[in-house]
Amino acid sequence: MFEAESVRKVCSLIDEYAACRDITSLEEQLTYLCFLLKDSDLPYVVEWLCNWLEKLCLLDDNVMLLAFEKGLCKISSSCDCDECLLLLQNYLSTSKNVGCFIRILKPVSLCAAKVGLKYFGRTREVFLSCEKLVNRLSGNELFSALSASSDFFCNFITPNSITLLNSADRSFLQHHTLYMVSMLIYINSDDSKKLLLPFTRNLSVVCEGLYTLCLSSCKLLFTSPDLVLYGRTVASCVVPGWLQLLHYFLIDHTDELCKFWPLIFTHEYGIDLLCPFVCFLLDTSRRKLLLGISKNYCPDSTQQSLCNDRYIVLRRFAIDFIRNLFKKYRCSLHLTWWNPRRFSLLDALEAVAVEPVSAETLPNYITEAISCIEQLLSSSTHLARFHIYARFLEPTKDKVHHGWRGHVITLFKNHLHEVILMHTDDSKEQFGVSNSENSVDVCYSDEVGCIFRSIFQYPLPFNPQEDITDESGWLLSALNLAMYVFIRFKSCPSPPISHIVEFLTNTSDGKMSYFSEFMCSLKSCLKNRIAQCQAHISTLHATLCNADNAIETNRLTSELNVQENIMLRLRLLEMTLRQTETVHLQSKPTDYA
Repeated sequence: MFEAESVRKVCSLIDEYAACRDITSLEEQLTYLCFLLKDSDLPYVVEWLCNWLEKLCLLDDNVMLLAFEKGLCKISSSCDCDECLLLLQNYLSTSKNVGCFIRILKPVSLCAAKVGLKYFGRTREVFLSCEKLVNRLSGNELFSALSASSDFFCNFITPNSITLLNSADRSFLQHHTLYMVSMLIYINSDDSKKLLLPFTRNLSVVCEGLYTLCLSSCKLLFTSPDLVLYGRTVASCVVPGWLQLLHYFLIDHTDELCKFWPLIFTHEYGIDLLCPFVCFLLDTSRRKLLLGISKNYCPDSTQQSLCNDRYIVLRRFAIDFIRNLFKKYRCSLHLTWWNPRRFSLLDALEAVAVEPVSAETLPNYITEAISCIEQLLSSSTHLARFHIYARFLEPTKDKVHHGWRGHVITLFKNHLHEVILMHTDDSKEQFGVSNSENSVDVCYSDEVGCIFRSIFQYPLPFNPQEDITDESGWLLSALNLAMYVFIRFKSCPSPPISHIVEFLTNTSDGKMSYFSEFMCSLKSCLKNRIAQCQAHISTLHATLCNADNAIETNRLTSELNVQENIMLRLRLLEMTLRQTETVHLQSKPTDYA
């Protein structure tokens, strides 16, 4: 009883020294407190010290913080490690101050080291508390928490001591570390690079090999993506965790890379490892699984906002990763390289590119997905590009995004021009064509014929009732492509462009060419739609003259503005159609009226 009272008196004395900032006397009394302390005093003293740490963290008093932190470390080293660990864990799980959490984590690591891995169940809660903390943080606070968590892992678990863990505990630590690695995506890239190597080392300690773990993670992802392990969905740690690690291995490699990852792997094989994780991530139907949100969990507004922000960051990280990975290539990925798995990457990016938006301008992640697709196209040979265009424009699709279709047609026109330029001697030297897939002969391929047939058909077979106004974007792109071909044929004739013109205008069995059918159908539909729009505008003008109240006048005026804008769009399409007819007639006689 006397000793307990003495401990409380020393604590009161330390309170007084802290109030007057007498650091020297405070440190002396903390040392004396450690000498007096008995196990029975631990609950009171640990609570008292943790309260001081929390208060000083709020005051941002680093000098005093260091003194109390040292005192808590001395006490945790000299007392019953099991009880002290239990008490400190309680404060970790309830602490809402990041700085206080990090300070308490240091004495926790001392207790954990004394407990050892043989009794890992007693320290497991510490790792879960770290996960719980980082899950709600961002920016500098997230970096500090991740750094402290990595240090705790490194101090507690070593290559020699890991043998004391059973397979279940190792699996827990693997998923824990992958989850912490995934959090690096949400901090500054320079800061994340500082922590990548320590986390990679930590992960290599608890698994037989990172490559083996990558394969098993991928298998688990596609067999049980909604499986909840250790309080998290498999997808929430496996997908972003391996995206970050593969980014490190394939792009940000350091001199120590050979210690963790087989350097004999080709760049292409790295892409194959990456594809499944990226495709899973870009599938919006799996968003909740990626964010670790269970079916029955409903996050509050703050957590929901953080989840939304992280999902956007995660997708942008993956898209930027793919784009950078392919930048080293230029017209070098052959058609045979594009196997079904790699095509799935294009399909996933296309799905992002055509996501519906409510704003007038496209969100950054959509423009980045489009830019990424363009990079993949530029990295491919010309023949492979044409095969990809044919895939994007294939008429069997039951739904089309008109803006995307128009963009693909424009890209095809630009790349076709690039190939046709190769027919001149100077361009041959410039391009340095060394294989058949990059030669001008690709203009004679079946892929080019398939693309032109897919473009020049109207109405589209899968949606013949579509309003021509909505389709005007891709129709303008198609007409611009036709004008380019015919103008090029007239001004700079060459065998490849002659072949394309012949293909466009070829007739068989006395029938119209498919291009002529396209022009006739478009001309007829456009004529009817313009007449309909003119009639609607005339009716609105007449009704507007007789409107007898402001509300009706405003409604009619608004509707009139909409119809006049539609008419402008239709007139632009009509003018482009006439220009196309003109250059077509000048290049070769047509067989339509």
